[in-house]
Amino acid sequence: MLNSKFLDGEIPSISSLKGNNFADDILKPTLHEPGVNYFLNHTLKNIHTNKKKQYDTFLNIILLFVFIVILGVILVYKYNNRETVEQKKEKKQQQQEYIINKIKSLTKEKQKDQEILITKIPKFESDYELLHKKFYRV
Repeated sequence: MLNSKFLDGEIPSISSLKGNNFADDILKPTLHEPGVNYFLNHTLKNIHTNKKKQYDTFLNIILLFVFIVILGVILVYKYNNRETVEQKKEKKQQQQEYIINKIKSLTKEKQKDQEILITKIPKFESDYELLHKKFYRV
């Protein structure tokens, strides 16, 4: 029987010359029954999924514990270092003094500018100069 592969000049492979490979697979001797491979594969897959679930659960519990510990440390630190009533009063007083000193310095500066003018005529400033003073604080 001539094959078209032989006519085209191609060399056939050994497996194509063997013929029916399926029959060879059936006749091969095996040391286990046909359903054992299927059973073992699915059993191993189930074991793997169960082991992965246990590992993930364990990891989640550890991360939750670490989160709770870090949160607890932060809360204890905040609780121990909170301001007392005296410190709050002192801080508020310092803020008030700062505001009062700023107001005083601004009023002194304004008075000084007014004293420069002998006639107390308002000083002429163009829009450009005002803009320059506001943005560049010259």
